Amino acid sequence: MRLLSILFIIFLCSCNSRTKNEGLISVLDRAEACLEQFPDSSLHVLNLLNAESITSDEYLARYALLKSIALDKNYIDVADDSLTSIAVSYYAKYGTAEEKLKSFLYNGNVFANAKDYDKAMSSYLQAEQYVNKCKDFIIVGRLYSVKSILYNNIFDYQASIAQARLASEYFLKGGDTTRFLNNLNNIAVIMNNSSLFDLADEYLRKVEQYWHKLTPTQKGVYYSVKLAQIPMEDKDALAATIEKTLSLQQSGGNINWLAISEAYLKIGDCSSSLQAINHHKLTGGITDATYYLILSKIYSQTGEYGKAYNFLVQSDNLLQSRYYRSTQTDAKYLEERYASQMSALKHKYLIAILILGILAVVLLLFLFYRHHKTVSLIQSLKLRAVEEESKLREKELERLALEKENYEIKCIEVLREQEKLKQIIEANNEKSRLHPHMLSIVKQRLAVLDKFIVANISSTFSNDAFNQLNELMLNREQFLDSTIKSFSLSHPNFIEHLVGKELTEREIACCCLYCMGLNGSEISNYLQMKSFYNISGVIRKKLCIDRSMNIDTYLRKLLAQYE
Repeated sequence: MRLLSILFIIFLCSCNSRTKNEGLISVLDRAEACLEQFPDSSLHVLNLLNAESITSDEYLARYALLKSIALDKNYIDVADDSLTSIAVSYYAKYGTAEEKLKSFLYNGNVFANAKDYDKAMSSYLQAEQYVNKCKDFIIVGRLYSVKSILYNNIFDYQASIAQARLASEYFLKGGDTTRFLNNLNNIAVIMNNSSLFDLADEYLRKVEQYWHKLTPTQKGVYYSVKLAQIPMEDKDALAATIEKTLSLQQSGGNINWLAISEAYLKIGDCSSSLQAINHHKLTGGITDATYYLILSKIYSQTGEYGKAYNFLVQSDNLLQSRYYRSTQTDAKYLEERYASQMSALKHKYLIAILILGILAVVLLLFLFYRHHKTVSLIQSLKLRAVEEESKLREKELERLALEKENYEIKCIEVLREQEKLKQIIEANNEKSRLHPHMLSIVKQRLAVLDKFIVANISSTFSNDAFNQLNELMLNREQFLDSTIKSFSLSHPNFIEHLVGKELTEREIACCCLYCMGLNGSEISNYLQMKSFYNISGVIRKKLCIDRSMNIDTYLRKLLAQYE
């Protein structure tokens, strides 16, 4: 009787579990069914579910993927991969090619939202492995579309255009005309932004072939590129295209007000240009570098040079910030192109500054004329100011170049030190076993070096690297002792030479800090010793270092001799 009771309870639990799973599957099916046409409804349905109550890995992965897609389709940018990682973890092992591609795609979108382009591209490349096996051409097209956006964000326009072309091909195969035409427009925009005007015009002609299928918003994008291509001399064509663009408002199309504002500037209508750019902001437009650059041009034409200069500086700062973030993804790869583009950008700004300078000179001449000053004195003062500014710019560029060179040298030294420490750990066998304390020091320093190498590759500097370094360096005496012991393992002959010259442990530690790349002032500040230069003098005397040679240069050469 007792056995029958237990079996009956198990049967009831099984029925309850089956009923619960059937209800969950039903909800997930409904959410997936309306995902494409009604993403807001899909997200609402998914929000009603409690993820913590889903015990099945399969259903939890499906829920995570569907909600990630729903958030993306509702234009809710998520920068935390806690949801997408669930889908990736499950589908990477058990999913179909389509499920794997989707999970990696939306996982990459999360990293792209967080501006972590390295991880985003890594996820996209993993998704791309399943392209040939995936029968859903639309999702493949979306993969290449987001890759195009990412390449565009890091200023690799050629790669961006190539990815956009692939996206167009797959959208066309999948019968998604809307996305296909969006990509044609996007290619024209990218080509126009990268000064490939002839190729941009070629794609505009391709778009024209589908004119009867274009939505009002797509026509708006087409006209924005067209406005950028019409020369300022052809004012009639500019005015006609502006009128066509504005007429799209009646059919609910989105207007690129920045393109309208810039077109009005070409015509010379500053008032309408200002109204258009204000409308851009009122309708929720992004205040990016282009926005401030157009404002600078407007106020420059109206004679308000102070405002024009301030907006020009804002534009420059935003553009430089975007360039800097993009270089963190792969600085070595982007460095040459970054320098080239920045050179072109600086040339444009120099022309703008020169125009503002000329206007300022005219104003100064007028003011000094009223105070009975001579024109020649004004020109002389202005020329001198320009020369001084040029010298300061040159010095700043030299400083940045030197700083870059020093950084690269230090990175190389870190990698070399890392390799030596690894060799020491690998050589720690039964015949040559290190003392546990020495092995702990080596592993601790190797862990810190590893963190900084990872931080150097990553798009954002690792706080963990800073925390580990601060913990290591918090106790100065412990850090100095660790440094000496580390050097004694990685550079034993160098340390033996210093000991042979009767240097104290503190003096040997200072020598090691010199070899690590610090200068005398930096070592003094770290050790908080006002008498550090006395120690430096003692080291010079014991090592017989000539006064004409820098102590840090001598020690690094000495270290190299004992490599």
